[in-house]
Amino acid sequence: MHLKNIAVTGGSDNYGKIGVTAAKSALTSLGLKPSTVQSYAETATTLSSIVLAQKGSDGVFSWGYPNPLAVQQKEMVQDGELVPFLTNTGGEQTASGGLVPATQIKNLYITAPCNPNTTSYSKTLSAYTSAYKAKYTTTPLINSAWGYDGVMAIAHAVTIAKSIKPAAINSALSKVSFNAACGVFKATSKHVLNHQ
Repeated sequence: MHLKNIAVTGGSDNYGKIGVTAAKSALTSLGLKPSTVQSYAETATTLSSIVLAQKGSDGVFSWGYPNPLAVQQKEMVQDGELVPFLTNTGGEQTASGGLVPATQIKNLYITAPCNPNTTSYSKTLSAYTSAYKAKYTTTPLINSAWGYDGVMAIAHAVTIAKSIKPAAINSALSKVSFNAACGVFKATSKHVLNHQ
């Protein structure tokens, strides 16, 4: 894409702040500085001041939940800002839910650890996607694969614990490690279950 003038926006909650911080850090590592950095309330019904402030940028990075992401993208189209819009998996929900104008979808880029639409890089993702398509006749959303992996993590913990007692499962979760739909899924030393 070769973008040099990127506006960074995100929700004012911790989730949004983490995304904004990561984006600023990534830009700095590339020798770039955001054209503007702004936050919005996750309950925002208009983002016109943010959209106006990002005007002139050749790309927008926005980290938030689907509703404000949809508002931002709609207002960008209304303002004639048809630039690349990079976002988290909330962007998938705005596109698949019809919340974003078609003129903006072609500019939408989603950061995700796995993509059920492109499975050639992972045998486990390919198997999950094939089974999902056979049952539901549609491609799963990213969050479907994540949800499946989460349920499978609990199933693995129950197997390790050889029990369904909460304390035993909690203890076993720190030992969970398996090839999930979206890659290796295991607990960190801080008991955070995630794809590695």
